[in-house]
Amino acid sequence: AVADCTGHGVPGAMVSVVCHNCLNRAVREFGLTDPAAILNKTREMVLAELTEAKEDLADGMDIALCVIEGSTLQFAGAYNSVCVLREGKEWPGLVAPESDIRFREHQDTQMLEIKGNRFPLGKFPTQKPFETRTVHLHPGDMLYLFTDGFSDQFGGQKNRKYNSARFRELLFSLHTLPPTLQLNGLKKEFMDWKGDFMQIDDVCVLGFKV
Repeated sequence: AVADCTGHGVPGAMVSVVCHNCLNRAVREFGLTDPAAILNKTREMVLAELTEAKEDLADGMDIALCVIEGSTLQFAGAYNSVCVLREGKEWPGLVAPESDIRFREHQDTQMLEIKGNRFPLGKFPTQKPFETRTVHLHPGDMLYLFTDGFSDQFGGQKNRKYNSARFRELLFSLHTLPPTLQLNGLKKEFMDWKGDFMQIDDVCVLGFKV
């Protein structure tokens, strides 16, 4: 899982601690294994704890959560996505609503992006349940989970955001490299883009190979 709590200062820190503890409880105490069930229970406990503490906080948590059993990936997310890169163009047995997935191609590599639900893990005007998406993985697939810190960074010649499209192209260019070289490539690209501008957010990119 990769998560990013919104907010800053003391309120943001408090939400981070509460969300982290509730996420662990959903798995360890309640024994949940389905990603959507984990997020739904976590949200329930987070809202209960904040209400009990009489904290009226608008902040919450964005998260990408994966459960892998054998060759099956189950995913649920709050705003955040998972990207799966595969050599070749076949995705047999795809089980996910078409509106929740997006395909990109670069030469002989295809990227499948499964989008999380468009609401945070926290307070929101409509409390809809999170949903689990399922795909079948192949040996050699490369998975990436990430926060928005990289794509939202300002820089370049015109001091603009790096943006999500450019970030996904970067993943295409790095995904076949060994882990250390991928890490070095991410760091170099980020620092080259940021230049002398201030870093606006923390950055987290998690990649792993099946």
